[in-house]
Amino acid sequence: MIQEEDGTWELPGGRVDEGEGLIECLQRECREEMGLECEVLEQRPSFAYSALDGKGLPRIMIFYRVHFSHLDFKPSPECMNVVFYTKDEIQKLKVLPQLEQLHEFL
Repeated sequence: MIQEEDGTWELPGGRVDEGEGLIECLQRECREEMGLECEVLEQRPSFAYSALDGKGLPRIMIFYRVHFSHLDFKPSPECMNVVFYTKDEIQKLKVLPQLEQLHEFL
């Protein structure tokens, strides 16, 4: 999980740019948010679900398994910290509304 400036926890990711694929988007977002390169381990998502964000807008949440060769991340306004949590620990975190059901899929 990555921590934003306001203390909220989320996962790296974001909106797909025009002409960009899902995997390319994830790799770009990891570079932008954490300064890290990620290797996507499988071409198909591990799981996906729909949810509402903090503004009540629908989101499609798509999750891939990735590997980072190192975790020397570079803090940014979108990523102040990187921490690995268990399924139970994630349930206790302050997360974005669209991630509130994440633990159900882990």
